[in-house]
Amino acid sequence: MKYSVLCRTKLALICRQSFEEDEIFKAKCLLFESLPHRLIKRKGEDRKQKNIDYIIGVLRGTEPDDIPVFVARDLQKLPPVTFDHVDATRLLKDIVLLQRQVRVLQEKQDDYLMKNDFEKYVIDKEMVHTALESDVRKTDLYVNKKSTY
Repeated sequence: MKYSVLCRTKLALICRQSFEEDEIFKAKCLLFESLPHRLIKRKGEDRKQKNIDYIIGVLRGTEPDDIPVFVARDLQKLPPVTFDHVDATRLLKDIVLLQRQVRVLQEKQDDYLMKNDFEKYVIDKEMVHTALESDVRKTDLYVNKKSTY
């Protein structure tokens, strides 16, 4: 799921519904170990929401190349991905790119050799080469190798 696709409110809601407070705090600590931001400890009843908002703010305010890549150890804990959470424009761009590549391959199909065609080509070349060598050997029989000088 790309955090840049969802609005901040929906992303916070998904995190709040999917993860416990201690999991959010551990994730926050792990994130701040990787980034040069100051870890702020939250207090009060709404600290879960404040931690989520702070994490989202840091992720959105940090250069994408500076954000560490995290993986999930337990995929069952991840929230389900629905069409609302998918970047539809990115999917459409990928589909258009794939269609273009397939079209190019179809247009150039005649320029490519299939494996069977290539094997036949190699065998034909070897046969021609063998025939030429045998013709050269036959003509050697009729060459006068003694010098007349």
